[in-house]
Amino acid sequence: MIWDFFPRRLTNLRTSSSLRVFDFLPSINQRTTEQTKACPPLGLLSYRIAMQSRKIQTRSLVKVCKAFISTSTLVIVSFLLSWAAPLAGDANGVVLQGVYSYAVYQGAENPLYSERYSFEVLLDGCSWAINCEDTSAFTNTSILDTKRTASCDGTNIYAVTFQSESAAKEAWGNNYDSVKGRLPLAMAHIYSGDYPSLREPVIHNIWLAFASRCTFSNANGLAKPPFVVDMSIFGNTNYFCNYKWEIDDNEPSLRKLVYTDLGTTYVRNPKTGELSQIVNPPPYDKGYTTAMGRWLRSTNIDGVLMPTDFEFTAFAPNQNGKKATDLLKASSYRCIITNIFRRENSKIPTDLPEGKVLVSDRRFEKRGNAYITYEISDGRWRATNEPFISRLLETAPRISLEDEALAELGIQPIGSTFQKFKATHSGTKTPKVLLFLCFIVFPVGFIVFKLSRKTTNKKPNVKI
Repeated sequence: MIWDFFPRRLTNLRTSSSLRVFDFLPSINQRTTEQTKACPPLGLLSYRIAMQSRKIQTRSLVKVCKAFISTSTLVIVSFLLSWAAPLAGDANGVVLQGVYSYAVYQGAENPLYSERYSFEVLLDGCSWAINCEDTSAFTNTSILDTKRTASCDGTNIYAVTFQSESAAKEAWGNNYDSVKGRLPLAMAHIYSGDYPSLREPVIHNIWLAFASRCTFSNANGLAKPPFVVDMSIFGNTNYFCNYKWEIDDNEPSLRKLVYTDLGTTYVRNPKTGELSQIVNPPPYDKGYTTAMGRWLRSTNIDGVLMPTDFEFTAFAPNQNGKKATDLLKASSYRCIITNIFRRENSKIPTDLPEGKVLVSDRRFEKRGNAYITYEISDGRWRATNEPFISRLLETAPRISLEDEALAELGIQPIGSTFQKFKATHSGTKTPKVLLFLCFIVFPVGFIVFKLSRKTTNKKPNVKI
């Protein structure tokens, strides 16, 4: 399925016990935090679901959407493998500070959902660090994930999501004092490669605006489509769209980054997990503009042109479209720079906070481990060749990216279907309504699924 990411707050929608879309997705068994120290992949996710389950009980879809983003970020794994140790290096670069705003339209004239972050980007060659904070957290103490940071040394991406103590208190209620000493300060993720997954939407979007120069250095090339898929699809080299830069000769500082769909779409059977690559129905079978980023203003920093006002819009096929340009506005975000300065002696990757941090490490996919989870309390990232990691790899259950995708659907892993989809499904055509559902309806359905999972009145069976 192809899902666009939704922000945490939705308005004018109420919960309903009858809305149970995507019930084929997994029922996760809760685990203890102690198990998470060296737990199977679902342990970290289960902890988070238990945390959110205490917090959300028959509430509006506003807070369900927040839980969706918080939870979904824990089932991500990137697509390249690197064995480099995470040795922090000094970065002397340019810092960009500004404001990020995001809105979901899904074909509507006015935004259905929106969110806003303040951010800071450190650029040092092809290395980068991004810090962002949800501005609504200043007035809404129930937001669990208030701050995010991610940094890339050119080999791996190190991401940290900080937990709000006020939200944790609200989530645990009267039990907070008895568990606070065992709650994590943050949730961390390590991804191989230098291309942020769209399952990390805020980080990815800010990266695309300001830190993707080394990735999009050519006049045209390949990029990941602007919609969310499971990591088995995202990590495959066949999953891409074309990009090209459009530069106005009269205004070379105002540029466009245009994404072009190739005319096909990936669809996963929700009952069997079988993956198909379908040909889009006419008029979208020859491709269409799936997204566009625009430099509305720019500046020159040490001879490098950099946007100071960046707007990105993702499009989706129109169920009633007559030509390839008949598109719906799926989502849009804008990044505006308010301050630029230099900073010396910054570390990349950014240090972990000292205290309990739960880590989801996704550098071992080629060894048969989509990810492993463990606990760190000394503020230091672990290298892949450390004895601690080696011992975990010896005992961690083997699960591929494909198995992980099937587990998300609540399906028993049956081997990798990704390698077999071309021979059996490539070129299959599908009605236009299915393509419309992939981009428009399924994202809403996924939110409603999260609603049905979170609005239970039963207390989670979880120990920490």
